[in-house]
Order: sequence, then C-alpha cells, then structure tokens
Amino acid sequence: MQWLERFRRSRLFLLGLGFLPLRLVWLGTMMLAMFAPLSLARHLAAGWVLLIMAAIALIYFAGADLLHLARLGAYASLAEDDAHPVPAPEASNPPDLALAPEPDSRLRLCRRLIRYKEAGEGVRKADPSRAKARS
Repeated sequence: MQWLERFRRSRLFLLGLGFLPLRLVWLGTMMLAMFAPLSLARHLAAGWVLLIMAAIALIYFAGADLLHLARLGAYASLAEDDAHPVPAPEASNPPDLALAPEPDSRLRLCRRLIRYKEAGEGVRKADPSRAKARS
C-alpha cells in the first residue's frame, strides 16, 4: 500500500506542477498588458488609463480563476479514477465463451464442438486397429 500512496502523491504533485507554466505565462502576459496603457498616459487622462488597467486586471482575475477551476477539475478526475479502480483480470478465469458475440456460423460450430468435448460427448476413443491401418 505504501507504493500506492506514493503514486497518488506523485500524480497530484505532477498535476500541480503541470499547471505552473500555464499560470506563469498567464501572469507574464497580463503584467505586460497591465503596464501597456501607461505608455498612453501622455495622450489620455489618468482616469481612462486607470480604467483600462482595471479592465485588464479583471481579465487577469477571470483567467486565473479559470486556471484554478481547470486544476480543480483535474484533481476531481484523479479522485474519480482512484475511487473506481479497474479490476485486474484473473489468470485462472478464462473468458466466458457464451457471453461473447457470435459473428458467424463457423465460430458457433467451433464453440459447440468445444462444449461437446468438455462434456465428454463426441470424443472418440482411440481405436488401436485404425492406428495400425494408417501406418
């Protein structure tokens, strides 16, 4: 169980680490966009420049919230995967041939022969006289 816990922790860590570059790129892009209106300060009133910067800040916060929601959804997906593990197939249990689809009549015939052999019907006893006649 210790390896399973380590595996879960590493998946969480790698997931958080995967979102780090996205957050850094978003922060860098929005910081450049935030300071871009300062170059317009000579041509516009200070109130308009601040209004543009506030709008860019709102866009930044909306994008950051979107990234947090995406990360939360990824965490929920990992939790769902852990809640419903895929059962490992057992080597001693062969697949049930009766449940499989039957695409053609040859397959049905082969399955019928297998059932007869398992039941002991249709299996011929070796006839020693026939074996001598063949050789």
